[in-house]
Amino acid sequence: MADSLKTLFIHAQTQQERMERCLNLDNYYRNYLLKDSIPLTRILFDEGVKAKNEYIIADALRKLIMNINRKERVLTNDSVIYYLKLADKYLTGERKKSFITEVHLKNIRSIVDWTDNEGQTIEYLTKMYTDPEENQEDIYFQIERNYALGMATTLTISETRIENYKNASRYFDRVFELLLKLSVEHAAELLFWANDNIYLAYLNSHEGPKTVAFLEKMMDILEHYREMPEVKKDIYQNFEYVYSLYYMGIAHFPSLVGYEKAYHCLEKTDEMLRKRGSC
Repeated sequence: MADSLKTLFIHAQTQQERMERCLNLDNYYRNYLLKDSIPLTRILFDEGVKAKNEYIIADALRKLIMNINRKERVLTNDSVIYYLKLADKYLTGERKKSFITEVHLKNIRSIVDWTDNEGQTIEYLTKMYTDPEENQEDIYFQIERNYALGMATTLTISETRIENYKNASRYFDRVFELLLKLSVEHAAELLFWANDNIYLAYLNSHEGPKTVAFLEKMMDILEHYREMPEVKKDIYQNFEYVYSLYYMGIAHFPSLVGYEKAYHCLEKTDEMLRKRGSC
């Protein structure tokens, strides 16, 4: 298959064909062969720029940033700064706002996940996102702000971890409410980064109905996202993580979703784990 995709790419007749075939080749190497595809991703970025296709440009920049070590994927990293400059240059409007917010969410996640000093991290994020002059009308900033404060709250010291997650879930509620106000395209791309944090906050708060409702809505967004013309052409894109989160999550709640559905999700989880183990 890889050789066939290479041949199709080499023999592309138009810029559009070359770009779309490079996307397929990149994602096939990345998602199915599980091989380093960064050289292809760099070519994909150039093809997207030539075609002025912002979906492709954002896709390539996202992959290049994701290739940076998770611990170092912060806004002070020289590579992140460089890619953000490219985003500012080549992306416009909502696409630019959404992509930059996505990178900021990654930064927050890295800061929290790899902190050596919880108190210092809480103080840093709280100070950064508590500003009386902040723009209440900027939905992207509010998504970022509530995500940051939710993540900081998960680090606080309390009598029980349940209390931590209940407090954090109030911020994540707001993140999710705001995401649902965006177009499916941008809601999906931001949600697919933050979904496991929201899910874990609800799950660890012992809020079953809210957890199930979130997972069902997440899948609804995914199905609508996959119907978008540009995503349909992206045939080797892999949504396995979103599906695995859904199946594993739903399987926790047979009394809420029904035992038949929960068992089906358990089977799908087992199937995905077996497939992953054989890779």
